[in-house]
Amino acid sequence: MKNQRNLIPINDSKTSSFLSITQTILLWSFLIVGFAGWEAYHAYQFNIENALDVARDSHNKDLAYRRWGNEIGGVYVQVTEKTSPNPLLSGVPERDVITPSGKHLTLMNPAYMIRKVYDTNKESYGLLGHITSLNPIRQENAPDSWEITVLQKFEKGDIKEYFSKEYIGNEEYLRYMQPIFVDTKCLKCHAKQGYKAGDIRGGTSVSVPLKPYKIKFLKNLFWIISLYGIILVLGIMYITLCHKKSLQNARIRKEFEQKQQKLEERLHKIQKLESLGVLAGGIAHDFNNILMIIYGNCDMITMNPDPSLTNERICQIRHAAKRASEICKNMLACTGQGSIKKKKIDLVRLVNDTTDLLKPKIGLNISLNFTQNPEPLYTNGDIDQIQEVIMNLIINAIESIGENKGQITIRLTQNGFSGKDYFDDDILPEKYICMEVSDTGCGMDEEAQKRIFEPFYTTKFTGRGLGISATLGIIKLHNGTLQLLSRPGVGTTFRIYLPALQEDKKPIVKTNPRSESNSNKKILFAEDEPLQRQLGKSTLEAIGFSPIVASNGSEAIEFYCEHKDEIFLVMLDLLMPEISGREAYEEIRKISPTVPIAFCSGYGIDEVADLIGTDKYLLFLQKPYNLSSLEGMLKKIK
Repeated sequence: MKNQRNLIPINDSKTSSFLSITQTILLWSFLIVGFAGWEAYHAYQFNIENALDVARDSHNKDLAYRRWGNEIGGVYVQVTEKTSPNPLLSGVPERDVITPSGKHLTLMNPAYMIRKVYDTNKESYGLLGHITSLNPIRQENAPDSWEITVLQKFEKGDIKEYFSKEYIGNEEYLRYMQPIFVDTKCLKCHAKQGYKAGDIRGGTSVSVPLKPYKIKFLKNLFWIISLYGIILVLGIMYITLCHKKSLQNARIRKEFEQKQQKLEERLHKIQKLESLGVLAGGIAHDFNNILMIIYGNCDMITMNPDPSLTNERICQIRHAAKRASEICKNMLACTGQGSIKKKKIDLVRLVNDTTDLLKPKIGLNISLNFTQNPEPLYTNGDIDQIQEVIMNLIINAIESIGENKGQITIRLTQNGFSGKDYFDDDILPEKYICMEVSDTGCGMDEEAQKRIFEPFYTTKFTGRGLGISATLGIIKLHNGTLQLLSRPGVGTTFRIYLPALQEDKKPIVKTNPRSESNSNKKILFAEDEPLQRQLGKSTLEAIGFSPIVASNGSEAIEFYCEHKDEIFLVMLDLLMPEISGREAYEEIRKISPTVPIAFCSGYGIDEVADLIGTDKYLLFLQKPYNLSSLEGMLKKIK
């Protein structure tokens, strides 16, 4: 059916829908987990930065104390268990003093003072501080393995500070260290070690416990997971809701499409019945007119058998029969069937001859212009049918213009126009000769353009028939195509594309090494219609042959087996009971590969085209045929 939609099967739709929602939920989950991971990572880094800031602040504070102590030369403090005299300052005058009130004071140098500050920080805040050197004066200041590595980096000048996460015992710390540079006031104690001002004498390290920061991070991580978990669940709920809504919409859309499809099928049936009604009415109208002529003349011959009038009335009957035959041929042409007799045609000459024939039909209000090609343009085709196409298009243009002033333009070109044809297929203009027939008549709307090639369809009172419909069929038979351009009130253009002439095939000569005399030649004539069978027998006898008559395919095979050495030609109707003409042909051909066989049919040659091209002893005779057509076929095999 035209414009029929392809509906998705229910099971396939459900499977596709399930895969779609699963992919969407997975994608959403990946996004949320990714954002949550990114947030958690930055929260962790933020806590590490905080611990590092604490370590730097502690180091800077201790450094400030040390510089202040160096400037004032030290600080006197009361001697206690925690602040005992520094044994390394025993050689310093006035290390220990007694105040007038009797208090014992001892001098604390800057390094000693910082160590005491570190002890206080450890007890109060858990911070571990250490002044160290690769060449310490006191063994208590000797570096551990981590500090040795960092001090060696400082001495190489690679870095100005260093930090990393390390375990001290069973607890994880952020360890931080900066180098200590010798100034002039430090030389009192350290000059004897070989240091000079500006040298790196060691470093101060601060170790910040990470446990409180981990606890804080875990709290942040809990809130991150909670927040993004809620977002994830809400998103999945929203996706599921949208999916259900989408399924509901798809179901509604599918029901609508099914209803629309049923309506289109009903409309197609109605249109088909309408077309069949128009077709049947048109054929009935034309055939009733033809039968009226035949019946009337037969009655007149019966009533008045005057020989002087009988011949004239027989001629009228023959003319009516010929008209009926032309209607049948046009009907076959409408469906792209029928037989054609191809030969080389000069289209330029044919158009000229056809326009000359139609000049009496062209009124003074119409101007006919033919843009002639300077050279002949040839195609292979049936000259009568091609001329019928030209006549149909010109007559259609004349009727479209009517009594108004107008113009008809005919143009022939070797290469036509590219683009799409009437059937929406691509056109290769270099393969065709293009014949364009344009008029400035009333034109057609889209609906009329869709139906213009329907048999007996017309947009005007006159011109009801098979002309334009047969035109399309004839073009198909010639392996051509067409374009139709039309606008109401502007005019119509038909572009007919016929294949340019190819190498002609050498004609197949039908030969049969039998006698030239007809009197002894037998023809096997198979026809299931009794009247046609009797008429065929009489006709063959009239031209001197001896017919053997069969009423079906089985008899034809049987009679051929009996008289195969005497039979000159086998004539088979295609459609017969019991065994068809084609089946009978196949059986007879098994017996005799060279006996001439002719198919006789009211259908087109397409029914046996596959056999005609491969069997040089096979012919085709189109029904209805007259004596001249029959004799023309018989001459081919003499």
